[in-house]
Amino acid sequence: MRKAIFTYRYYIVFALLTIAMYLLIPINSKSNAGKTPESTIQHTENVAEFEAFYEMHLAYLNSLQKDSIERYQKDLTSLDSANKIIRYTQLIQFAKKEKLIYLANFFVVKKAEIIQHPNSWDIAAMNLIQFSQDTSNTNDIAQASLNKAIQVLNTAKSLDPTHAREFDAKIAQIHMDFQGEPMKGVAILKEILTQDSTYIPAQMLLAKYGLISGQNEKVLERTNLIISLKPKLHDARWMRIDALMALNRPKEALSDMEYLLKNASISQELKQKLKDEIQHIKNI
Repeated sequence: MRKAIFTYRYYIVFALLTIAMYLLIPINSKSNAGKTPESTIQHTENVAEFEAFYEMHLAYLNSLQKDSIERYQKDLTSLDSANKIIRYTQLIQFAKKEKLIYLANFFVVKKAEIIQHPNSWDIAAMNLIQFSQDTSNTNDIAQASLNKAIQVLNTAKSLDPTHAREFDAKIAQIHMDFQGEPMKGVAILKEILTQDSTYIPAQMLLAKYGLISGQNEKVLERTNLIISLKPKLHDARWMRIDALMALNRPKEALSDMEYLLKNASISQELKQKLKDEIQHIKNI
């Protein structure tokens, strides 16, 4: 079917959406060092596994790596917060240099526990999500990392409740895109939209789910709203095209196609396919 020429673009777009969403949270310059989280962390299942895997990874290190980590960790508990942060930074740099990615992420989390700032937790969560997708991981390690990411995002939310919906949207995406629990994510996103129906990240994620599940009329409803709020958001236009093509309403997709042909940064191959499709629709 001709509509399929556009569909592959969404797999690229939404594979990158996790990274893109991390750009939506404003940087909070106010330090929260030393604060106790204001709310109880709700997501605790399997989080302990993340800690347990640390010992397992240590067992696989060679003697030089073990010696280096032990040296960095010497007297760590007796250091003040500032020096603990420095020491964990050194551990992170060492682990990355040695390509010990799990350990690097473990130390990023430990560093965030000291800093107690939402941005530090946010970075830790993103690292955990990326690490969970490493194909060399076992499913247990991947799931433990994702569960830890959810816990980390809940911690960030408790420290910065003014940006709760941004953190909740990221938690929803973990459920939908990485844990195979789409309805958990959908429920979180719909709750966000009861507070603010114009929140674009939640509408985008639900539109994406609508495409996957064949709810094309709902996709149109959501993308129409998104484009009315942010006309230059090209990803919403691509989704609207896909929904219209699936509904066999190609002529209604022409305006979006022509807009993207003129304004979107796309490959020459896709640009030519778009031109061909526009011409084909006009000749119908």
